[in-house]
Amino acid sequence: MSDIPFTTYKPQSDDSSMLASQRQAAAAAAIARTIEAKTSSVGDHASGPANAPLVITYPAAGAGVANVISGLSWSADVAADIVIQIEDGSGNIIFRTRTEWRGSLSFQSPKKGTPNTALIVTQTAVNGPAESTLELNVLNHWTE
Repeated sequence: MSDIPFTTYKPQSDDSSMLASQRQAAAAAAIARTIEAKTSSVGDHASGPANAPLVITYPAAGAGVANVISGLSWSADVAADIVIQIEDGSGNIIFRTRTEWRGSLSFQSPKKGTPNTALIVTQTAVNGPAESTLELNVLNHWTE
């Protein structure tokens, strides 16, 4: 099963009488309903001083249901090396990188946690002044 939310429009037996524009509209509506049903939050944010990690935690979503995120953005108000990590509540590291002090990324294949387990996104400044401020954003989160 793909971990990318996707719905395909499946023609019905009486679709031959529909105009192409009607079929396209029906397909777009089906995809929109799927995206709406799976999107639970957009733009979740944390900020704080560089001498403490920033953490965004999504609680366990229920039996057989996993938390998924598709992108991150981060920054510090002064130059610092940043470590970004995504892990699930059972300690599995799903993604980890050391990066520059500002950036963003969209995962081509969204990062999916273990079903019925919390998903934890952490940003830590490795160096840089303690009085600087960090910002962390999860660009899109849903459950499936």
